[in-house]
Amino acid sequence: DRVIPNRAEETLWVLFSGILIVYIFDFILKNLRSYFIDVAGRGADVLISSKLFQQFQNIKLASKNNSAGAMAHQMKEFESLRDFLTSASISALVDLPFIFLFILVLGLIGGKIAFIVLAVLPISLFVAFLLQRKIEQTTDQSWQDLSQKNSHLIETLQGIETVKSLNIESSRQSVWESYIGATSLIGMKARYYMNMANSFSSFMQQMTTILVIATGVYIVIDGHLSMGGLIACSMIAGRIIAPVSTMVALSMRYSYAKHAYLELNELMAQKVDIPERKKFLKRNNISGDIICSNLEFKYPTAEQPTISG
Repeated sequence: DRVIPNRAEETLWVLFSGILIVYIFDFILKNLRSYFIDVAGRGADVLISSKLFQQFQNIKLASKNNSAGAMAHQMKEFESLRDFLTSASISALVDLPFIFLFILVLGLIGGKIAFIVLAVLPISLFVAFLLQRKIEQTTDQSWQDLSQKNSHLIETLQGIETVKSLNIESSRQSVWESYIGATSLIGMKARYYMNMANSFSSFMQQMTTILVIATGVYIVIDGHLSMGGLIACSMIAGRIIAPVSTMVALSMRYSYAKHAYLELNELMAQKVDIPERKKFLKRNNISGDIICSNLEFKYPTAEQPTISG
């Protein structure tokens, strides 16, 4: 609105330099944010992974519910939960408040154009919610199949000598292929819903740009908006929809993170041999003259005592 009609080249380069500095600082701040989030996530990863491994070793054998493969799958899924709770979710939450700031600026510049974005946002979030429910259903179905598949794989590898000696390779292969078929089918459904969510998010972003430009043309014709204002409204609308697209993608990953959290929570709730805060008696000097009498010990599932006398 000012540079082109007046051919103000000096003003152009001043604006160019200012925007360039802003983008450089934006680049630096984004990298610093990712770095500090990764540092914090690494510290939490070390502590929680150590705690999980300690829990694996400390679980009572009598209350052990899952096989080794299923427990290995639980440990692996902790990574998806960690990623969800660190960079992805925090970055999206940091960008979320700026949506309202951009909507306010869009309303000040374009007036009624802001209502277009306000109408697109709830539609995008509502469709994402519906697809997220579908993905959550497929996640519940696939989790058990994935655990059984990993259990079958680890048990076969650990007992490969027994498998070969009994000549049961074909039966193990048949079971493996059935697990692969089930998990691939459910995985295909989950990917279909995720791709649909991403495609719909891109579609709404494109439709927002078209509607903003089409509506802005009529406002420009009426004399209430300049050409530069229309271009600014189009750019700001894109900045508003971009975090929403990130939130839509994040909501698709929420189902996996939620299921991983529930599984790990169930794991941490299992009974252990040595409680965390239990303290044992300690003697610095032991003479060795220890006598046990009238002592009896029996495992919970055993009928006869292991020690008696």
